[in-house]
Amino acid sequence: MCTVIIATRVWPELPLLVAANRDERLERPSQGPVTWDEGFIAPKDLVAGGTWMGINPQGLFAALTNRYGVPPDPTLRSRGLLVPSVLECDTLDAALERGLSIDGEAFNPFHLVLADGQAAHVIRPIDGALRAEALSAGVHVITERSFNTLPSGREERLAAGLSAWGTGAPPDDAALARLLSQHETPAFDGTCVHLPELGYGTRSASILRVDAQGGVHWRFAPGPPCVSPFETVQGTPR
Repeated sequence: MCTVIIATRVWPELPLLVAANRDERLERPSQGPVTWDEGFIAPKDLVAGGTWMGINPQGLFAALTNRYGVPPDPTLRSRGLLVPSVLECDTLDAALERGLSIDGEAFNPFHLVLADGQAAHVIRPIDGALRAEALSAGVHVITERSFNTLPSGREERLAAGLSAWGTGAPPDDAALARLLSQHETPAFDGTCVHLPELGYGTRSASILRVDAQGGVHWRFAPGPPCVSPFETVQGTPR
């Protein structure tokens, strides 16, 4: 996944809102969100068996992006295994503890987002070690280029467009779908990426809401959101 927009504690009636796109090689097979044996809901990468985002019955949400700047080492473990690992935890604190116990040398660099209705954090490399950084109440954009990795027109445009969030009602699904469907030149500056000449692009999209009662509402587009309709994910954990 390469773009995660997370609104944490912006609206009392909606303490967690996530809009996210997954960018990946076009030929890499995957499955949409299903209930895993461990009880959480998540899509599945059918190559390495991991996932890029999910939520468990306790309302713990996790999402993953790559981190730009280091050529990936194919001999290391799949980063997609990190999300299922933390979603086995019952609380955000336990997930943070497990995330910080990760052997960073065993994986290519990543940003791991953890959140519930009360708080949000991102685990990422800082000064050569994995650290957890709390996300303040508000709207945050996290991509593979975040945290001074590389200047990103995508993040700048999204940040400008999201600056008014919180001054009114939460955005509806149609508005979020438009946000996730933005195209730009160069392609990586858009939210929705199309690079068929490289065999790469936006493969799926998600809109996930957790309301004040803990209810989870997840809509998933099984292809680029500019052409793929969003469908309600069945069996969400609450």
